[in-house]
Amino acid sequence: MVTSNRRAKIIATLGPACDSPQQITEMIKAGADVLRVNTSHLTPQQATHIYQIIQQQKEQLDKDFALLVDLQGPKLRLGNITPTHLVTGQQIKFSEQVLDDTIHMPIPDLMQHIKSGDRIVLGDGAPTLQVTKIVGQEIHAQVNRAGDIRPRMGAALPDSNLQLPALTEQDREHLIAAADYADWFALSFVSSPSDIKQLRLALDELECPAKIMAKIERASALICLPEIIHDSDAVMVARGDLGVETGLASVPFIQEDIVQACIAQAKPAVIATQVMESMIHADLPTRAEAADVAQALVEGASALMLSAETATGDHPLLAVSTLGELITKVEPQLRLKPITVPAGLGWAGSLVRAADQLANDQDVKIILIPTNTGRTARLAANLGRQHVVALCTDPRVRSQLALERGITSIMWDGQHGEYLPVTVLETARAAGVVASKRRVVVAWSHEQPGQGAVQLVAALGN
Repeated sequence: MVTSNRRAKIIATLGPACDSPQQITEMIKAGADVLRVNTSHLTPQQATHIYQIIQQQKEQLDKDFALLVDLQGPKLRLGNITPTHLVTGQQIKFSEQVLDDTIHMPIPDLMQHIKSGDRIVLGDGAPTLQVTKIVGQEIHAQVNRAGDIRPRMGAALPDSNLQLPALTEQDREHLIAAADYADWFALSFVSSPSDIKQLRLALDELECPAKIMAKIERASALICLPEIIHDSDAVMVARGDLGVETGLASVPFIQEDIVQACIAQAKPAVIATQVMESMIHADLPTRAEAADVAQALVEGASALMLSAETATGDHPLLAVSTLGELITKVEPQLRLKPITVPAGLGWAGSLVRAADQLANDQDVKIILIPTNTGRTARLAANLGRQHVVALCTDPRVRSQLALERGITSIMWDGQHGEYLPVTVLETARAAGVVASKRRVVVAWSHEQPGQGAVQLVAALGN
């Protein structure tokens, strides 16, 4: 039996409530598959200390888990203003400059990208204002929805065509600090495929093999979504800022569309923001949150992410274990739809199709896949009908696969006898991820020097 019957993965955000070595160990044991470090609130030096703790846990615990480093990106924020409450109908002035009687909004070229009628959305949607006119260096706006403002508060300009570089100087400093540790980088406020390519180039320059997760939180990203998914390794549905930009009523439909688009390209889709928000303080999620988790699984999400629930919550371990319990109870009730392997994948696509068909015909629930890069394992898991055990020759690949739905990864030295499937099965049994009498399917793709690719699919076991 595989070590966990749960297919969908859990991403837990580290923070003051759970960033000590002991707490991180307990978090992993509670069921966290991926540990997220949000660089928005850390210096590169502070983040490096956390990375080193996580690396120590990887060396001590024989478990496949990943480190996700979340880059802040070009987040729009207010300046160091005086906290105050804005009331509906109030007239407010903003400026890129620090001026008397204005709210400082230090956004480069702000005046060139905003016009009368545009919305200014602060925080999670309250307060909301509408621009009435531009006078010199001042933006005059009326408050349409009341709310409190505070220093460094997040801002959004959903009607503006403002384009900012995907990577800030602070992000580049964090890239350097995390290059030796990160399995995944999440890129915030992606607007186009060029943003992904910019991060990819930066990683190549650092010789960092980490994967890239595109965070979809801008309306502009939806216009070129297939291209963004193609150039990324995974996608996050960042429902907070996405809801601000597109409106709350649109988010459920956008979420479903993004998940389906990811499945079509065999890429993981992560659902984030307020997954179990009430568990920041409560010891149980609400019924609505449980239904939200279930709906994400119905749609085919690969992973769900906890943010403040673990980073600053009162019950970080309970939040992780509760989400794991919910997933475990929902998944057996899912009516899995047949998923085709994306076209244009060549031999790898044919291999996973054959393995999936053989396993389905013979009612085999586990596919074993020896892998150097993780690609074949990812494709097989995307079909969603069997659990995939990936035997990895590269520790970084093993960690990266921890994000992928339906994959358990173990290390393998790559050595095998005359018949590889037998060696692979014995390795999996010795690692305790396959029961002694469990039947499995083995799928293997190997490049033979001078002879091209060799593909093998076999069923074996008692």
